[in-house]
Amino acid sequence: MAVGLACTFKTTWGTYTDTSLIGFLRAQKRHVRGLRIVLIWKGWSGRALSRWMRTYLAAQRAWLQVEQLPGYAPDLNPVELL
Repeated sequence: MAVGLACTFKTTWGTYTDTSLIGFLRAQKRHVRGLRIVLIWKGWSGRALSRWMRTYLAAQRAWLQVEQLPGYAPDLNPVELL
């Protein structure tokens, strides 16, 4: 079985919004066409997410796995090396 691995990330000016993050995730879902995605989210608190974002993430579990990193953990964050 072949396994593919890719790394994408999103940066933005200012603050991320639910709309921009959900738009990014939807675009990634279209891009990978049926493959699973692991979202590595740095420094977020589940309590800080809006109800809309929590609901969206919960409904996407078939293709989306969310992993939370602490606010400061350069040794755990693969993007720190890029």
